[in-house]
Amino acid sequence: MYAIGDLIYYGQLGVCRVGGIGVPAFLANDPGAPLYYTLEPIQKQGSVFVPVDGDAFIRPLMDRSEALALIDRMPTISNSVRGGKNLQGIAQAYSEKMRSHNVDDLVSLILAINEKKKQRAAVNRRIGNIDESYLKRAESLLFGELACALGIEESAVPGFITDRLTLH
Repeated sequence: MYAIGDLIYYGQLGVCRVGGIGVPAFLANDPGAPLYYTLEPIQKQGSVFVPVDGDAFIRPLMDRSEALALIDRMPTISNSVRGGKNLQGIAQAYSEKMRSHNVDDLVSLILAINEKKKQRAAVNRRIGNIDESYLKRAESLLFGELACALGIEESAVPGFITDRLTLH
């Protein structure tokens, strides 16, 4: 069980602060109501109620040493995402990577879409909306967690990664 004030990683929202633990007001009249976490996303306004004993994906944030280890192994992470040539297959492959909640899968997805972006730019073309949308979401989730683990602003994460990889 997490404590109030803990930073956690929740599903597709990414980094959240546990703002409270208890029975939400909308269940106050239910004597058998379960406990809920009140999660406050770091990157967005509002809050989300998640059952403490539910099956939602919640995990502790990576710490600084785990973040540095992830950055150090980025050059060895595959950038292949198999989805075929049709948009539905590509979207499904991207979605599977996102739903895994695995940081290596997020890195793989970001690398694959950035590679596609470079190839398209070489022929004066842009990537599609699906690619752009998944790239932004994957970067937001990954960079948000790395920023918290490293104690830096999210906007500084790409430069931090580049600097660290150039030194190794």
